[in-house]
Amino acid sequence: MPEREGSKRDEGVREMLDFLATHSPYRGRREAVLEPVFWSPPADVYELDGVLFVVLEIGGMKSKDFHIRVEENVLTVRGERKAPHHRKPRRYHSLEWASGLFEKLIPLPAGFDLARPSSRYVDGVLEISFPGAGEGKTR
Repeated sequence: MPEREGSKRDEGVREMLDFLATHSPYRGRREAVLEPVFWSPPADVYELDGVLFVVLEIGGMKSKDFHIRVEENVLTVRGERKAPHHRKPRRYHSLEWASGLFEKLIPLPAGFDLARPSSRYVDGVLEISFPGAGEGKTR
C-alpha cells in the first residue's frame, strides 16, 4: 500500500478515536478502555411514592459481585457473571445465557438524593433505590 493511502487511513482512524473519546459515556474513564464490556443487563427505572427505583434483571450472581456508583447523575452498575462450569463438556445447540464482564450506565433524573442509595439483590433481581431529595431531612 502506498504511504499516502496508509497515512490517510491512519488519520481517519485517529479522527474516529478522537470522536469516540469525546462523545462516549466512557470518556475520561481509563478502566473502560482496559476492560472490555461484553453485555448489559436489562433495567427498569421508575418512581413510586417519591422514591426512585432502578431494577436490573441479572441472575446467577452474589450481591458482593456488583460494583455500584453514582457520578454526575449517572448510575453505573458493573460486574462479571461467570459462565457455569460443568464436569462434563456440553455440546450446546443453543446458548443465550450472557456471561462475562457487564456494565450498565443509567442516567438518573433530578429530584432525588443520589448520595443515599440503598440496594438489595434477591432472586436474580438487583434493586437500587434513591429517596426523594426532601426525604429524611428535619425541617
